[in-house]
Amino acid sequence: MKCWKKVSSGHLPGAGRTGNEPLPASIQGYIDGTKIHFTKEYPVDYILEDDGKMEPEKLSRKPLLIYDGEYHKAEQIFKGVWEIEISTGPSLTGEELSICTGSWEMARP
Repeated sequence: MKCWKKVSSGHLPGAGRTGNEPLPASIQGYIDGTKIHFTKEYPVDYILEDDGKMEPEKLSRKPLLIYDGEYHKAEQIFKGVWEIEISTGPSLTGEELSICTGSWEMARP
């Protein structure tokens, strides 16, 4: 993520590009003391096919990744949890959603 130079105001606008996504994500968030919160949204959602190729996915809404964490001064690293809510399509009662979570770390190289 390209946000380290913009934290003096506590806000984290920017773009990040790592991993398998072909296009950069827009990033919005803030730092409050040792706490960090940011969201990441990609302009297009992709699915990884069995053959390893990335194919654009047509969903009713784009997934939004939500990150929450805290700065650990001794390690000089941010650590936290992420969550993504993915629409898997319509259902009889509305939209079928799947929620995935995991952990993340962010440090300067």
